[in-house]
Amino acid sequence: MHQIDPQSWKQELPAFRVKTAEFYNGTLDKASYKGFSGLYGSYAQKGGQASMLRLRMTAGRVTKEKLAFTAKAIREHAVPRAHFTTCQTIQLHDLDQGAVCSIMEQALDAGIVTMGGGGDFPRNVMCSPLSGVEQGEYFDVLSWAEAAGEYLMHFIKAEKMPRKLKVGFSNSPKNMTHATFRDLGFAARPDGTFDVYSAGGLGNNPRFGVLVAQAVAPEKILYYIKAMWLTFRAYGNYENRGKARTRYMQEVCGGPEGYAKAYQEKLAEVLASGEDLDIHPEAPVYEKQGDGVVVAGPPGAGAEAARPLYRVLAPPGRPAGGRDAVRPQRRRRRHGGGGDAPCPRRDRLYHQPHRSRGPEGALRHGGQRPEPV
Repeated sequence: MHQIDPQSWKQELPAFRVKTAEFYNGTLDKASYKGFSGLYGSYAQKGGQASMLRLRMTAGRVTKEKLAFTAKAIREHAVPRAHFTTCQTIQLHDLDQGAVCSIMEQALDAGIVTMGGGGDFPRNVMCSPLSGVEQGEYFDVLSWAEAAGEYLMHFIKAEKMPRKLKVGFSNSPKNMTHATFRDLGFAARPDGTFDVYSAGGLGNNPRFGVLVAQAVAPEKILYYIKAMWLTFRAYGNYENRGKARTRYMQEVCGGPEGYAKAYQEKLAEVLASGEDLDIHPEAPVYEKQGDGVVVAGPPGAGAEAARPLYRVLAPPGRPAGGRDAVRPQRRRRRHGGGGDAPCPRRDRLYHQPHRSRGPEGALRHGGQRPEPV
């Protein structure tokens, strides 16, 4: 699979600078600007006097280099607010015209892409926060989630979808990413394969994803992503944005069984096309070991007994929506070594989705899987 060089997106940025200047000088209205800027992962904030910029962190992975860039950008541009989003991106808020344009371009030098962060495009791929070190996980799904994220970037410049597309990977029965409620979700199985769920969602008119495939070899997941893209374009609603998300395709196709059939027909087209979408990502290696020292912490602290390693989650009393003023040493993560020791999960963003309840009181992130249709 060909990977898109982050630097190649720089050719798209002059147009953003022009439109952003027009918006800030009052010659482009907010609605028109929103329809344009979403492609670049940026929106004007309420009042139209500042901008938000969304930094993609594929599979929730924040390398030391990406974290260093983000911290530097916050300092240099005096960014007052950052938001660790449910889809594992980092949003910078209250940016002026110069800051949003500069950070967007400089981020590419650090391998951080903002393109497709808004609008009707594939969004940041989610991955279980502790994949690879979580006690009781089926297998580590990180490398597969990253490969999926790289592949989905190719659809940003492809034919337009009706709405955004959110893809998630879960590694264990905890299903922390709610993969069974995503537009497309890959749920790990004990045998090292994935069950694939499609056309789910948790907004208005929530729907549990339809189980469209079982025991899918990880090497084959891109075929299922391509089939999702084709299905969405064929059956998605281009006329009514209020009913344009993938979950509404279940109704369009006559229910879960009809949708599963429609999806599988598109999958058959992809498999018959002869396009080689097999992937073989390099498996990550984990060498970090705990030192046996237990650090007491507030609710949310916990141990991953595989080594053992420790992690700290955002406490229950955090601000709504995950927003915080930018302050030194916020959300510090510790392991046995304490202090400023590196994050136990290498370089992953630890923000986890809220554990709220879905339709009929069923927990979003767990519970029994439905029978295949």
